[in-house]
Amino acid sequence: MLLLSIFTICRILFSNWYKYCDWAEGYSDNPEQDIITARKLLAELHLGIIDLLEIDLPDMNCEEEVETVRSSYELSSIYQRLKILPIDNYWDVFEPLNLEDNQPVLNSIIDDLNDIYQDLKRGLIIYNQAYFMEALWEWCFHFEIHWGAHLVGAQRAIHNYFS
Repeated sequence: MLLLSIFTICRILFSNWYKYCDWAEGYSDNPEQDIITARKLLAELHLGIIDLLEIDLPDMNCEEEVETVRSSYELSSIYQRLKILPIDNYWDVFEPLNLEDNQPVLNSIIDDLNDIYQDLKRGLIIYNQAYFMEALWEWCFHFEIHWGAHLVGAQRAIHNYFS
């Protein structure tokens, strides 16, 4: 039963993750449409991963699978492709709940979107190699420690761009 509920949730998630990676890997000459697309895709990613986080996944060691896919995708071209966006740098606080150390830091939407791409793409490659549970664990774990912060930072900056 657990596997069935995971599969149902993941069908939607995989579609969103493929859509995000396809967008990041694609070509665009319309910066305004691109930032609108990014805004929508980030919202879909955020909503979807929250459902997945509710499932109790066992801890896994995916290091072997991850090492085999690190060179499978070209990151510099993604970074270059995202430079078309009409905004990049924004101010943020590294630890918003730490009231003692709240010095602003300069962040980059391009870096945020690129890091999200890396973490999603790595999981998709693991999934495509038939490591289903390992891919799920990879996405959830890295959302909690890495791409989740990039996602909400980019969402906030893009929201302010449109406000």
